[in-house]
Amino acid sequence: ADTGRWVRVVERATAAGGVVLSVVDISDLKERGEQLELSQRRFRDFAQSTSDWFWEMDADLRFSFFRGSIESIMGADVESLIGKTRDEFLLPRLVEMDEHKWAVWQDVKEKMNRRESYRDLVYSVPHPDGSIVHVRNSGMPVFDDNGTFQGYRGTAAEITREVMAEQQNQSVRQRFTDALDGVDAAIAVFDDQEKFVVGNKRFVDRLNSIDAGLASSGKPLVEILRAAMNAGYYGDVDGDPEGFIRRHVAGHRNADLLEEYRSKYGHWFQVTVTPTSDGGTLRVQTDITGIKERELAITASETRYRDLFEESIEGIMVTLGGKPQIVNQAMVDIFGYDSTDEVLALGSTD
Repeated sequence: ADTGRWVRVVERATAAGGVVLSVVDISDLKERGEQLELSQRRFRDFAQSTSDWFWEMDADLRFSFFRGSIESIMGADVESLIGKTRDEFLLPRLVEMDEHKWAVWQDVKEKMNRRESYRDLVYSVPHPDGSIVHVRNSGMPVFDDNGTFQGYRGTAAEITREVMAEQQNQSVRQRFTDALDGVDAAIAVFDDQEKFVVGNKRFVDRLNSIDAGLASSGKPLVEILRAAMNAGYYGDVDGDPEGFIRRHVAGHRNADLLEEYRSKYGHWFQVTVTPTSDGGTLRVQTDITGIKERELAITASETRYRDLFEESIEGIMVTLGGKPQIVNQAMVDIFGYDSTDEVLALGSTD
């Protein structure tokens, strides 16, 4: 009967000319084999979708196997790489290595000496066509059933486009930062939790002059405000420091604030808070001392003019369209009116 089960049948001839038939049910073994094959196929598909080549090293950390597109991507002859260590293969070719990359390189070497896994070793090498190839490499140690170290197995992927895109983005960000550093204002970005993200040089230098490290990413707005307030940057805050803190925190939460302050150093500042597209806020503190000084000069000039106008013994009247607009007390007294309002209520002076 067809039971759907797998069996292994073995026939053996006997000396007497008969046959011994041996039947073994291997359904479980077959199922496990199919599951193993499926698992291996899934792993290969996944690995191939995330990597460009596979590699293996022996117990002496010398390359023993490559599979994939290493030759076309790296411009390397695979046969010449077999038996070489990573340092022998790559050290003479490495380019664009900075202090951080060297530190990672050394850290990976130490992990391999300790037989530990590692991820995301990034390095750059020149291609024979003159271009620079950027590679990300990960590996894990291999042990036999007795726990004896056998070597390493890993994957590598070309990430040249990713690296170049990041370099371009970094260049754009740097140009933007340079532009902000040239602005005559202290500018800072806070996230939606009122924590400091980044600021231009003027903002960072001002905070760090109060307390080194105050302009650190993640620093709470309240801590920054309190330190700046205690340093006198916001003057006497109308004698209500806690009210000042609450008002500014609310201004960031509502992404809406416009206030002016005179610091204890004599400078005037205008503070504005506006929303960013990601739910954070942009805080801009502009020095408006020059504007305030001009405003005060104009006010003082107007006061002096008004005093001269009012105290003059000469009657003065300003008209518009023949109708009195401004009149001093001397004019009222000369013409015998009771008040300036009586004069201003007059019609045409024609």
